[in-house]
Amino acid sequence: MSVQRWLKYTTCRSTKRSYTNLPTGNNDYSNATINLDESDRDSVIEVSPIRATSSKDNVLRVCRTQSSNAPLFVNAKNTEASVKIPDFLGLAEGPSKKKKRVTSQSVSPAKPALNRNVAKAALKNLPESQHQIPKAPAGKMKNTAGRKRKNSDTSVQCLDLVDNKGSKINGNQIAPTQKAPNVKRPPLKAKRRNQNCSLPTEKASPRKELPKAPPSVPLKPQRDNDDDDCIVIWESADVLCRSQNIAPNVAKNLVTLFDNENTIPFIARYRRGLTNNMEAEQLRIVRDAYEELKIVREKAKTVINKVRTSGQLTKALKKRILATKSISELEDIMEQFKTPGKGTLAERARSVGLEEPALQLLHGTAHVDLYSLVQPNTDGLKNVKEVELGLQHIIAEVVSKHEKILEFSRNGRKGEFYIKSKEMKITKKSLLDKKKHEKNVHKFKEFFDYNNNVKNIRPHTTMALNRGENLKILSVKIEALPIVKTFFNRLCQGVFLSSGVSSAMRWNICKAAFEDAWDRLVFPAIARQTRAELTKKGEKESLDVFASNLKQILLAPPLKGATVMGMDPGFLNGCKVAIVSPSGEVKHTDVIHPPLNGDPFGPAAKKVCDMVKKFGVKVLALGDGTASAETSAWLGSLIEAKAFHPLDVSYTVVCERGASVYSCSPVAKEEFPSMDPNKISAVSIARRLQEPLAELVKVEPKHLGVGMYQHDLPESKLKLTLDEVVQECVSFVGVDVNTASLYLLQRVAGLNETKAKNLLQWRNANGPFTSRQQLLEVKGIGPKAFQQCAGFIRVIPCSRAGSLTENKSQATSKTKVKIEKGIMPNLLDSTNVHPEAYSSALELMKLIGVELEDLGKTGFIRSINKFLRRKDMSRIAKKIKVESEQAVLQLAEALTQGPAYDIRVKNSGPVFRRGCTKIEDVKCGENFTGSVQNVTPFGAFIDIGVGTAGLLHTSKMRGTALQVGHRVEVKVMTVDLQRKRIGLDFQYQ
Repeated sequence: MSVQRWLKYTTCRSTKRSYTNLPTGNNDYSNATINLDESDRDSVIEVSPIRATSSKDNVLRVCRTQSSNAPLFVNAKNTEASVKIPDFLGLAEGPSKKKKRVTSQSVSPAKPALNRNVAKAALKNLPESQHQIPKAPAGKMKNTAGRKRKNSDTSVQCLDLVDNKGSKINGNQIAPTQKAPNVKRPPLKAKRRNQNCSLPTEKASPRKELPKAPPSVPLKPQRDNDDDDCIVIWESADVLCRSQNIAPNVAKNLVTLFDNENTIPFIARYRRGLTNNMEAEQLRIVRDAYEELKIVREKAKTVINKVRTSGQLTKALKKRILATKSISELEDIMEQFKTPGKGTLAERARSVGLEEPALQLLHGTAHVDLYSLVQPNTDGLKNVKEVELGLQHIIAEVVSKHEKILEFSRNGRKGEFYIKSKEMKITKKSLLDKKKHEKNVHKFKEFFDYNNNVKNIRPHTTMALNRGENLKILSVKIEALPIVKTFFNRLCQGVFLSSGVSSAMRWNICKAAFEDAWDRLVFPAIARQTRAELTKKGEKESLDVFASNLKQILLAPPLKGATVMGMDPGFLNGCKVAIVSPSGEVKHTDVIHPPLNGDPFGPAAKKVCDMVKKFGVKVLALGDGTASAETSAWLGSLIEAKAFHPLDVSYTVVCERGASVYSCSPVAKEEFPSMDPNKISAVSIARRLQEPLAELVKVEPKHLGVGMYQHDLPESKLKLTLDEVVQECVSFVGVDVNTASLYLLQRVAGLNETKAKNLLQWRNANGPFTSRQQLLEVKGIGPKAFQQCAGFIRVIPCSRAGSLTENKSQATSKTKVKIEKGIMPNLLDSTNVHPEAYSSALELMKLIGVELEDLGKTGFIRSINKFLRRKDMSRIAKKIKVESEQAVLQLAEALTQGPAYDIRVKNSGPVFRRGCTKIEDVKCGENFTGSVQNVTPFGAFIDIGVGTAGLLHTSKMRGTALQVGHRVEVKVMTVDLQRKRIGLDFQYQ
């Protein structure tokens, strides 16, 4: 059998691979080369004829070059799992010929590894006398000269040039001359392919078979349902970098910090160098965006699995899903594969067999005869009109779920959409509570004829429209300009009618279907999506406003060292009074009935004056609830008449929202088991003035009512955000571990209610804490919790006084700091310095030349400031072994603040008054000193002491950023007695 015949017998059918540079002259094939693709460079084999050991037998030598470490495998049928794809294939006559390599040609890596047409093309010019191959099966064979000879050792010898070991291939067996190391058993299917595609041989080798080596490429691709193939093709840090406009390294640091479960307060204070000094509010925004990306990751897996289940998952679709970065886009993709409802018009038409002709009409793949579809006895097919209607319904549904239509619905021409509202007609249900309905109608009069572009509507306006709609007062809807519908029809025509069989019948049915799709499916979906987007923006703004105002209320400066009389005003039940000592202890409670409309001097006045003089009250804290204005005027008249002489008494109005809720809560009953709940609210009002943070943490944040439309927000999202704000405020202010209550401790970053209770149990059992390091002895506080909470928990020297001597023998080296003068308690435990930076702080003080026992003194602070002004921060950072100059400045700031520093001292305190004016007496042009009560996107509400807060509109602020608690000088611009509204402006000299 000639070489050409043998090659024709064994060659595979694939002819897609390109081979060039083959020799065409005589027998010169010593430099014959074959070009393969670029992916074949991992392995190179060379083929050259050598002399067989017997007489004049010609065989091929197949060698692997030095540049390849991959084994050689031969498979003649399935080329995907055959010879390791070579880079070059050289043909030479004899082992002494020099091998020559040329550049390869690039083809797809999925092409066959070794096409037998290669060898056929390479040897086509050789004389048949030199290329005789024995026949299969084994037996006698003739050469080209007609001479008979016995079976000879005519095999293909493979030489491994890497380890210089050779093996002979006889048929489908590999008999090594020396045992090859690390031979792996191939999969079962690879065995079967190799057995079915073996080279022809004369006789089976008597030697023992070895397991065939595994193919060079995987027999099967990785299963699509593995989780590994559902990994998105974007990085969270890159997305955050672009969407939140932060530096790439900061985005990566934040992702790592969030994944390691670090709290927002800890990151904001002790990881400033990694976040480029981002504030807690910014960190919260980035964290929320990161959490949404994590949801997108999980949802992408869900979408892929659902589409795979339907059997419609393709590589392009899978890549598109994994590239999506928003939930809305994933929902649009899922909408295309959503199973239609059984009761829809399109599903009814499908049930009578109209789906196939509808798709033929839409795509123009065939001509549809409507009359042939008519079936007089079948509903939906009784006549041509019903058939056309059914076809339109199916086409309309298909169009509404098309990718380009969904993209248009999400992003297209939103500038031509308007939101309109008008008064809803009064129904019997709305008249059940006529008074309440009239009051609500009065609030929404400005929206009875409202029309605005969706791009220009403010978030708080959206929330107002939603509330009016929920109260059945407003009718709100989205409308689009006619040009939007025209554009939609043109888009549909371009997508569906630009190709295929053209006919008037197809045009008319599809055009009617496009109209139906817009009116019944597409536009309602756009309207719902637009309302949802506007509501989401409104809720986000309301949440931000509530969080910002709550933070300012919690960080209001405390009034220390004063006995306060708390007063909860009321008409019928009188005014509840509670006197609280500077330490928060309740001294006395009572109920009075002030003469709100008569002579101010009466029994109530006498009782109040007696209590003030008896307990030395200097400040009256008046709640801002019902009868607050009348009680305020009464107290003002008493102060002006010097009824409390010789004491200099003043009063202030305190926000009492949430006090009544607290007075009836289990927390209040546990603290005051035998006290009347009405009097508990008076105690809470007094304590809110003395220590706002410690008292307000006992109340659910949502009841404090300093937001905007907070009752319309999702409960879970509102609670999560407000709880984080409380945790942030408590952590930044810091708590004394030896005096803090359970309600404060459980709000510290890194702690919860269980850990706080365990901490109190340890304190009761072992006495006051003498060191932060002792926190690790508390059950439930491990290294991670200690890292998060230690910087915010302080051991104040005065609170641990008396315990240091008792516990001196029990103190360890971890709870003490060794300095030049000897061993003393660690005063750094009372500062903002984190325990992980204690060694750096001591090194910094050593460089400056100050002593730790002087912490907080004027000379200590002056020396640090002077040193830092004169020295290079980068050199100091290297000496004290901190990561950056920012860390040096942070340490210096904490040291100069001293022990028991309170960040609230820089905030504005309450406004104390000695007189009051009623709203009826307020005139335009008058000037008042007020305190900001609430801040909203449309203005700030300011208490000017007349019982009704005035509104300073944003148009009057002139860029001033106001916060709750700020003290401002304002001027009255308008007074509306009927609606009890006061318009204010800044007071200018």
